[in-house]
Amino acid sequence: MFLRNLLLGLTAALVAACAGVSEPPVSGPVKQRIELHKRTDKPIHIGDGGGNLSDFTADERAPNPRSFHEWTFNLTELPTVAVIDVAMYSLTSFCPTVLAVNSHDVRDLATSGASGLGVMTEVKVVVPKDKFVTGTNVLSISEKLCGGGGLNDSLIRTLIITLH
Repeated sequence: MFLRNLLLGLTAALVAACAGVSEPPVSGPVKQRIELHKRTDKPIHIGDGGGNLSDFTADERAPNPRSFHEWTFNLTELPTVAVIDVAMYSLTSFCPTVLAVNSHDVRDLATSGASGLGVMTEVKVVVPKDKFVTGTNVLSISEKLCGGGGLNDSLIRTLIITLH
């Protein structure tokens, strides 16, 4: 019976992970909230500019977008855990869009939550403290090559880190 329940639990966890279900809620007091990109800021266009950009307004499109964007922030102490909230508009769901902290890949945002052609994706990513350092930290979102070559195009709308 124990083995059966264990297998059912592992199967449920695997299905949830594959379905892009949000991570479990984090408890504990909020130590700091860092808004790296606010919804009122101009969206950041990353990709190769080769997608169907008709869904992007002219002022949202970058003439020569880079494949990634980086933000730096400083920490005076390490969090117990952090939650990164990302809202982005993506043109595809089959090309990797990777969130990284200090060069550690944390999550493929293209497979998280609702994604796909013309869909706004909002994802909460729980990041353990071992990904952070005291001092300067770098968070990046990068478009990676698709199977057939080329990159996805995305607009980053918001990026907020909540430290617990």
